[in-house]
This record gives sequence, C-alpha cells and structure tokens, in this order.
Amino acid sequence: MSRMNGHHHEEVEDKLVEVPQYSLIKLRNMFKANWPKNITAYYLIENYMEWLEKVNNIKNLKIYCLNGEWRKDGTFVIIDRYRLFMYTLDESNKKLKRILNLLDWSKGFDVSSVCQRHLTAVLQVMEKKRLPIEKSFMLNFHYLPKEEALKFDTASPEGIYLKQLVPADGQKINDLWPHAHNGSLYFIQRLIEMNLNIGAFTKEEDELIAWCLRIEMGSFGSLQVDERFQRRGLGSLMVKLMSRRLAEQSKDITAGIVDSNYKSRQMFQKLGFKHIDDTHWFTIAPTIPHYRWVD
Repeated sequence: MSRMNGHHHEEVEDKLVEVPQYSLIKLRNMFKANWPKNITAYYLIENYMEWLEKVNNIKNLKIYCLNGEWRKDGTFVIIDRYRLFMYTLDESNKKLKRILNLLDWSKGFDVSSVCQRHLTAVLQVMEKKRLPIEKSFMLNFHYLPKEEALKFDTASPEGIYLKQLVPADGQKINDLWPHAHNGSLYFIQRLIEMNLNIGAFTKEEDELIAWCLRIEMGSFGSLQVDERFQRRGLGSLMVKLMSRRLAEQSKDITAGIVDSNYKSRQMFQKLGFKHIDDTHWFTIAPTIPHYRWVD
C-alpha cells in the first residue's frame, strides 16, 4: 500500500491486523460468488464464527488480514494453535505472499488445505524463507450439492446404532488415525465437541466401530471404519448420514480424499461427489530447538 505525501512517495509497512469478530460475516459472504469455487474459505470462516459464538474467547486463535484491508480481496490467514489456514480472491496471489511473509514461522505450522491456485505462491514463500518441510500430501477435493444429499437413504444395518460422538470417543479415533501427532487428541476432541459428527456403535457391546468428523473448513475428516467391521458399507453410510445432516442445515458437502486412496475416491464418486480442486497440506518443522506444541 503506498500513499502520496506531498511530493514524496511513501511506502507504508505491511502489518498483520486482526479481523474483528463482527466483521466475519461480511468476510465470509465475500466467498459466495462463483459457488462452489471458494467454498473452503466460506465454510472455514463460518466454522470460526460458530465456534466464537459458542466459546467467547478461543485460546491461540487469530484471524488476520493485511493492513486491515480484507474488504478489497478477502485475503486472510487463520492461525489456530499450530494450524495455519489462508485464502485470497486476489488472482495474482501477491497479497497472500505478503501476509505469509509477516508470520512468525519459528514454531512450525501445519499448513492446511492450500487450494491449487494458491500453491505456487505458498511454495515460493516457503522456499524464500527456507522453511523445513517435514511432510506434505495432496487431497482430491470433492463436492456434493445439498439437493443431492437429501436423497440419500440412511438406514443402518442390523445390530448397529448411530449417535453423536462424545469427547471421550476421541481417544480411540486418535489412536487409529494415520495422521495422529502431538496435539492431535485435543484437535479431535474439540471437533467432536464443536462440530457435527457421527459414530456407529455395536448394539451388543456398545463399541465404537465407525466415525466421521467435520473439520474446520467444513469438509469431512478422519472418516474411518474399524478394520474388523470393514466391507459392510459403513464408510459409505457415515458419508451419507453426515451429508444428509449438513444438507438439512442447508449446507453443501465437501470431502478431501488422499490422492492415492483409490477405494475411497471410488466410494465418494459413486455417491455423486465431483472432484473440483486439489488441496495441499504441509507440516513445517519448528526451527526453535526441541520445541513442542503445548495447549
């Protein structure tokens, strides 16, 4: 941002400015146009709007824009504990690079859900800052309109009942989650507490055998079936149930599927989901020696 000051051309230094809670609804609504192109940003902001209504003050949560100018092109970053989300409508991605340059990367981040058109810009910042990428993966981002989800048949098989999960169920989910890490139990338990979810339990033992959560950007996460109960259509049932419940709240449905997971992709496509984008995830290692995240 530059200002003319008399005859001097004065550069104003970039700074991170928090987006006030009362402005989040306007920021969210900027992502409605060209639906579902910016669906992840829309549901991401909505997620934190809903969380902030439930919990007055969320520790370690910051929603920043560049120089207070979010109204121009919806450029924002969200830092939630060690997770980092970002978005912009600025096609050049220049603003995105400027805001990422201002962040303190020394404690590392889980850089979450970078959409395909932001990828080059994000990689350029990582390269310029020589950030240590510990791991990265790509998800095929799938979309289903709510009208389709309302048609799903969600009858559950014999001997199984369905209910919302409770935070105590998080332990088993975390233990079996391939992406478990320091801090992930809290992440899962908080999702269970705050967001829509579903669990399938055996009627006899009351044992949790399949589950699906809804993560911060509105898509399904940690969809899993206990391996002793696989090949009974429970994964598909979890997706249909969650999809219907979201559709009943007039929300569209999204899911990120690991690129190499052909079986899962097939299941979602059979249910009518369309592959609309790819999203990229990176774990940036902390550069502070022996640093560990503590809640």
